[in-house]
Amino acid sequence: PTKAKLASFDEAAAAWNPQTDLEKRIASHRQWVERQVKEGNPIPVDKKQEPGDLQPGPIGNHNFPGHCYAGMIAPLSGLSVKGAIFHQGYNNAFEGSVGVEMYRDIFPEMIRAWRVAFNNPEMPFGILSLCTDGYPQTRDDYCEKMFNAGIEIRAAQYQTFLDFHNAGDRNVGFVSTYDLRRRWYHPQLKIPAGERIARWALATQYGFDSQVQWKPPMLVSMEKGDGTLLLKLDTDVSDPQDGVIEGFAIAGEDRKFHPANVAYAEKGKDNRGRIQYDYKQLILTSPMVPTPTQFRYAWGRNPLANLQATGNKDLPFATQRSDDWMMEEVPLGVLGEEVSLPLSGGDRNKIIQALRRQDTARRLKEAEKVIQTN
Repeated sequence: PTKAKLASFDEAAAAWNPQTDLEKRIASHRQWVERQVKEGNPIPVDKKQEPGDLQPGPIGNHNFPGHCYAGMIAPLSGLSVKGAIFHQGYNNAFEGSVGVEMYRDIFPEMIRAWRVAFNNPEMPFGILSLCTDGYPQTRDDYCEKMFNAGIEIRAAQYQTFLDFHNAGDRNVGFVSTYDLRRRWYHPQLKIPAGERIARWALATQYGFDSQVQWKPPMLVSMEKGDGTLLLKLDTDVSDPQDGVIEGFAIAGEDRKFHPANVAYAEKGKDNRGRIQYDYKQLILTSPMVPTPTQFRYAWGRNPLANLQATGNKDLPFATQRSDDWMMEEVPLGVLGEEVSLPLSGGDRNKIIQALRRQDTARRLKEAEKVIQTN
């Protein structure tokens, strides 16, 4: 899909003829003037002159590949730059899986290109995840709010960080911003977002690694059990408010995600017979998902999610998932065996309706349990 998408840009650029475009605009202007005269309408002074400029066409579109680089980075190439802090992604969230896949493919290449431009193959690059947008996700509309390409852009940003990190590159950093909730799509809580990425810079670039922590809790492994998923992390985690851990969703082979109940794994008992818990291990379950195979976390554009590293460190667990399912094929089978991309408005509505039915089914089951309990 990425190659096809890039090829479509190249084809549009190759097919563009500025002279033909100018002739069409002149003809259109003359028709408009003729119509105004016929209807007795005055021609404004600024509308009397025919077009005479040759326009760049597709390559003038700031969303065209290479446009922003050519206009904003290339003119600065060769300069000495200490590093970059990057917060972006909103305009990439409008084309569903096609746009997401291209973002996943191109984002790491963009980082490498910036490093080449500034003659520093190890140039520090800090990623601030795509921020929130829209109304907050709740338990009532949980599944419906999981259908949004912006979430996948955020996950792609974290995966890009992981790929560099796992390859041994310690000069790419990442911090989440999804918990700095506001409806608007720019982070209105800018100071805490800035402080998070500043801690990465202080720890990795300015020698404060022993005093400052910045790295988010990271998944070590996932194990499937009898009706459970066991997640093992590299550090203790909890809800900073000491409440119920929110934000995980699990699904089986039908790809029907539901919010998961989260419990710490037991690791034994102390000498007084009290159960001891491993705060690095989380057990995910849901009565709606008898055989879970995959999980997602913070999977909402404005997600219901609260997991952080324990100890008031302000280090949220990042938006991520274990599956590789296309958003247009979750849940499975709504659009049949073949999904046509990009989605039509009708197909998009079918998916949303299916997700709403999932939410309704879960809420009814939860209500039945309350009635039976009382």
